[in-house]
Amino acid sequence: MGTGWDNPVVLQQVSILHVLSTWLSEFFCGSIMQADGFSLDDKRQPVDANDIPDIVARYLSLE
Repeated sequence: MGTGWDNPVVLQQVSILHVLSTWLSEFFCGSIMQADGFSLDDKRQPVDANDIPDIVARYLSLE
């Protein structure tokens, strides 16, 4: 059995986390987060695209 992305258990866990995060984003905010403010490469450099402040603002405005 593999120890990384070739491991079926790891892939299943990542899939479950993706589904849960998408559902939570839709449920609480009505939108899906596309960017977290960092690049997708292994260096994770800051980028301009960032949906987190908008999502936090929407969450805080819920009644």
